[in-house]
Amino acid sequence: MLGVVFDPSKPASVAEKNAVMAAIGGGMSAGAVTLTAKPVEASAVSGVSGVAALYVTTGVNVGAAAKAKKLITIGSDVSCATSGACVMSVSADPKVEIVVNRAAAAAVGAVFKAAFRMMIREV
Repeated sequence: MLGVVFDPSKPASVAEKNAVMAAIGGGMSAGAVTLTAKPVEASAVSGVSGVAALYVTTGVNVGAAAKAKKLITIGSDVSCATSGACVMSVSADPKVEIVVNRAAAAAVGAVFKAAFRMMIREV
């Protein structure tokens, strides 16, 4: 389960949450894994349960609360990863780019296999 973190006071954050939830729908399958998601208000991250990772919408920072819960955070804005607010960012325009923040990854105990690390940029 992926928690999709949003700030209800920010229309762009709500719109991004809605787009991610619509894309995942009832579940997105890849091989034997099916990804499901649930919306999580930014103010509720410290009490969230039942999620393996958090997708953080643009303009929302829940880094400290997510680190305390040892949850990997993923955002679409590269500044989220470069600032350390997210463990990683993933963007696809104009090309696919995955950025991982080493310090943020270490803080939540995330370890990535060598094959994955060859495809990313670490900061």
